[in-house]
This record gives sequence, structure tokens and C-alpha cells, in this order.
Amino acid sequence: MTAYCIFLELLEARVSSVSNHRDFRSRGDHAASSHACSLRVLNVWVGLQDIRSIFQSYLVDTYLMYAASAFAAHTMIRSAVGAAFPLFTFQMFDGMGVNWACTLLGLVSVLMAPMPFLFYKYGARIRESSTFAPCIDLKIGKELEAERRAQEEFGLAKV
Repeated sequence: MTAYCIFLELLEARVSSVSNHRDFRSRGDHAASSHACSLRVLNVWVGLQDIRSIFQSYLVDTYLMYAASAFAAHTMIRSAVGAAFPLFTFQMFDGMGVNWACTLLGLVSVLMAPMPFLFYKYGARIRESSTFAPCIDLKIGKELEAERRAQEEFGLAKV
């Protein structure tokens, strides 16, 4: 957490030297801002870990016997994004400024917030179109629906 705060301090110092803004350490509230930064980073970290664990549970439930391959693909994509992120952050923060760059990152996270709900709503359709997902729950649902229709068609009473 403190490494992230140091990164923010260096970034803000670099941006302030480029755009002639005051460094926040000159205001005398360095201790308060570092504690607030630690709390913000903790909240972000907990949220990211929650989303990651939810997505990994979804991968296990969806791909069952191919879960290791799904985890490998997920790890490769996550690592590629993590490797690409430092390549553009300094330019983004220098060009946009700290406030607008953080706003952009916040808006991206707000756009991604409904993803678990979208997986819940459209997950069956996504799994149904996959060639690697066994979709056991969907097959059982179809069998139950066919059984219910047969009972209604022949007028059999429910047992």
C-alpha cells in the first residue's frame, strides 16, 4: 500500500513540476493524506480481489474439466494488461493531469461494475454458445422442461 502512495507522490511531484502546480507535501498535510491514501488503496484492493475471486469461481463453474486452461488464459490476459499499464500511465498522467487521469480510471471501473450482474443475466446464453463449457445445469433444465411438457401433453398429474 505504501508503495502505491509513494508512486502517487512521485507522479504528482512530476506532474506539478511540469505544470507548475504546488506539491501536496508543501501544504503540511502529508501525514493525513498518506493515511487517507492507504485507506483508499485498501478499499480498491479489496474490491479488485472480490471481483477476481468471483470471476475465477465463474470460470471453475463454467468450464469444469477445462478450468486449468481457463485459469491460464485468464492469467495471461491479466498479466498482459498489467505489463501494458506502466507503458502509458506516465504519459496519461502528464498529458491529462492527475485529476482527469484518475477520473478516467474511475469511469472505466464504473463501466465495469455491472459485469457480475451481466454474467448473472446472460451467463446461460454465453455458456450455451461455448464449445468447451459442459453446461450441465442447462441440460438438466432442458430435461426438466421436456418432462414438464410431456406431463402437460398427456395430462399426467404431478407426483
